[in-house]
Amino acid sequence: MVRLTFVFKVSEPQSVVELAERLPVQLINPDAFRLLEGSPSIRRQFIDWGVFHFDKDFIQAWRGWQKALKQRNTLLRRGKISLSLLAAFDQELIRLGEQVNQSRRAYVEKLTPHFVKVLSLLTTELSVSLQFFQGWDAQKSLQMAVEAGRERDIELGYTHTGPQRADLRVKTATGDALDTLSRGQQKLVVSALKIAQGQLLIDMGRPLVFLVDDLPAELDANHRQKLCQLLESLNSQIFITSVEPDTTDFTWADTTDVRQFSMNNGELSLIEQRFAGELNE
Repeated sequence: MVRLTFVFKVSEPQSVVELAERLPVQLINPDAFRLLEGSPSIRRQFIDWGVFHFDKDFIQAWRGWQKALKQRNTLLRRGKISLSLLAAFDQELIRLGEQVNQSRRAYVEKLTPHFVKVLSLLTTELSVSLQFFQGWDAQKSLQMAVEAGRERDIELGYTHTGPQRADLRVKTATGDALDTLSRGQQKLVVSALKIAQGQLLIDMGRPLVFLVDDLPAELDANHRQKLCQLLESLNSQIFITSVEPDTTDFTWADTTDVRQFSMNNGELSLIEQRFAGELNE
């Protein structure tokens, strides 16, 4: 018998950005409700996570725009300033801000049909739309918005309009999803957003890990099973945790490797292991 050993050398990531690019992780947990009930910054982070993986030029433009925004706000806080000097700072802010906005808009347009399809697989009772708000009047360019708001910015001491105010608005036919949906329906919407975002990445040939915490909360057995079937169809590595063992008795396909562990007094132990195709042997 000949035993072969292969050794692979993998370089360590040099930054958080490189680590995030190498190992995308999608998290579905109780904090995920913040996508609906949290501030716009939470939803901007959700969009930017997707754009980062979808558009390789985005991170450089985003960093440059953030730097330009910080410099402009520093200048505005100084009080009496020259309008010509401020206009010079505005050029870079507008150029990079438009790039960031275009990338975000393109991503939301690509994400939306995936979200609608995923949500329809989880439930046929909901009709939810996504609306991208760019952070200023959609009928104006960023240059027009910045120029029109320059005097107010000087009074306030910061830039009050632009991509830093962007938002993803999640709507039903009767209003905001947060106000019109039950807690269980909100979880389905949030889960659909996360799964659709992950599916976009997987379709690009990228590996993805899903971390799902407290999956049973807010969902009945039928919707828990549908959610697991959707996750299973993505052919990704999935970690599901729960404090209630009886609610994790899902029906997995024979083609899925399944391992179940328990945590007792800080010790992790394997309680079940099933490999794909094992039931057919």
